Amino acid sequence: MGQTYTWHQGNIPVNPKWLLTTPLQQNEIFSSWIIRLALKNGISPLAIAAYFWPEKRIWTSDIDRGISVEQLKELAVQTGLVSQKIRLSFLDNIFIDKITNELPVHGSWPWLLPLGCRNLRRSIATQYCPICFSTDRAPYIRLSWRFAWHTCCEHHHVKLQQTCQQCGAYFLPHKLTPDATSLACCYQCKTNLTTHNLSTSCNPSALKMQNTLDETLHNGIGMLGKRITCTSLDYFTVTHLLLQVIRKANNSPESSLSQIVFKELGSTPKVSDLNEGIAYEASNFTLREQLMAQCYHVFVLRFDEFFVECSKAKLNLTSLFDSRQVIPSLLEQLLFDLPPSKKKYKTNRLNKNLRPKSKIAVQRKWMRLLRKYHMKKQ
Repeated sequence: MGQTYTWHQGNIPVNPKWLLTTPLQQNEIFSSWIIRLALKNGISPLAIAAYFWPEKRIWTSDIDRGISVEQLKELAVQTGLVSQKIRLSFLDNIFIDKITNELPVHGSWPWLLPLGCRNLRRSIATQYCPICFSTDRAPYIRLSWRFAWHTCCEHHHVKLQQTCQQCGAYFLPHKLTPDATSLACCYQCKTNLTTHNLSTSCNPSALKMQNTLDETLHNGIGMLGKRITCTSLDYFTVTHLLLQVIRKANNSPESSLSQIVFKELGSTPKVSDLNEGIAYEASNFTLREQLMAQCYHVFVLRFDEFFVECSKAKLNLTSLFDSRQVIPSLLEQLLFDLPPSKKKYKTNRLNKNLRPKSKIAVQRKWMRLLRKYHMKKQ
C-alpha cells in the first residue's frame, strides 16, 4: 500500500425522493457516480442525463471538468445528496489556482488527461485499476485516475489500465447499457473488468514522481531541489516545462543535453518519442510513464546539479526550451549563465517541400491516423 490523499469526503443520501439511490464515494469523480446511479435504477447513462439535463448532451463533452451548483439542484433533491458536496467531485475544484491559473472552457487543461470527445466516441480512454474495482463494494472511478501524472495505482502498485484485456476496447463506462452488472464492465464484450489478471508492476521511479506531485498538490507547497520552496502552482508549471526538456533529450540521443539528462540513468532511452508535437497529457500511457520516471531521476534527485552541468557544457537556452515558451521566474536565476541562441535558421520553402519525410515523421503521422481509426471503430 502506498501514500494516498483525500480529494473529497463523499456524501450519503438523506431523504431522497428516488427509491433507489447511491452514495457518492470518497474521491469518486462525478461521471462515475451518475453512471452508477443510472445502472442502479435500471436505465442507461444516456437516459439519466437526458432526464436531468434535457437540453445539454453531457456525454459529448468532459462533464467532469465542472458544472454549476444551479445545474445540480434537481439532481440533489431527487437523490438526497447535498449539491455543494456533489460539486466537490468535479476536477476544477482541484485544478484552479493549485495546478493552473486558467481553466479554458474549450481546449485541454495542463496535467489533465483529455477524453478526446467526438459525440459519444473517445480518442483517449479512462484509466482504472482492476484490483481496486475487485475490492470495492460498488466499483467506482477515482478523481486521481484523470490526473495526467498518474500511471500507477497508489494502493496496489500496479499499472493503471485503459482497455479491456478480453477484446481490447477502450474503457468507456458512459456507453454501458442497463443490463450491465456494474460500472466495472466492458461496454463492448460485457466482460467483468475485475477478473483481469494483472502481473505488471508499475515503474518504481514513476510511482515516486507521482507521489511527489500528489504530495505537492495536497499540501499546496513543494521543493525544487534543495533550496527553492514554491507553491504547488509554480511546482507544476516548472515540472511541465522540464518535461519538455526531457522530451527534447529523448529525440536527440547524441546531443550534449541528452548526455546530461541521462547521466544518472547511465544510458539514453531506447524508444523514440513518436508523440513529439502532441501534448504530454494526450500522449500514450507508455510515454507518460517513461517521462515520469525520467523526471524523477533528473529533476527531483538532481535538480540543482542539472543546471550547473548545463552551464559547464555551454548549452544555450534554445538547447533546453522552445523559443516560444515563457520561462518561469523561479528558473530565471538558475538559467542566468546560459546564453540565448544567436543562430538564425534560413529555410528554402521549395527545397523543403521537395525533401522526403524522415522515418520518425512518417511514424508520428501513422500514430495520429491510428488514433482517428480507433475512434471510428467505436
